[in-house]
Amino acid sequence: MKETSLDELQLKIMKVLWSNGKSSVQEIRDELAKEKPLAINTIGTVLKRLEEKGFVSHFKESRKFIFSARVSEQSAQLNALSRLKERFFSGRNIDIVNHLIDAKELSQEEIEEIKKRLENFNPDS
Repeated sequence: MKETSLDELQLKIMKVLWSNGKSSVQEIRDELAKEKPLAINTIGTVLKRLEEKGFVSHFKESRKFIFSARVSEQSAQLNALSRLKERFFSGRNIDIVNHLIDAKELSQEEIEEIKKRLENFNPDS
C-alpha cells in the first residue's frame, strides 16, 4: 500500500466495498446516493486514486469494472489509529485512553467491556 490515509469520500467508498465484497461504480454510486448524490465520474476518479494507493483492485466483467478492497477494514482502522497515536499522542497508547477518560467519552457499558477485556488480556499470547 503506497499511501495509508483516506479522505471522507474514500472512506465511504471503502465501507461500501467492505460491506458488499465487490461492487461496480454504479452500485457504489447507488449506495452512496442514499446519503448524497454523486456523479459517476466522481466515484470513478476516487476509485482510481484508491487503486493507485493500493486500497482497491478491479477486474472487468462484461462491459463494467468491478472493484474490491485489497485492504481489510481492520487493517485500515489500525493504520489510521497508528497515525492518530503518533500525531496527537506521541505514540503512547495510555495517552489515548487517558484522553477518553478525561473527556468523559466512555460510557459505563464501554468501561465494563474494557475491564472484562483487561481481565482476560495476556500480552504474551
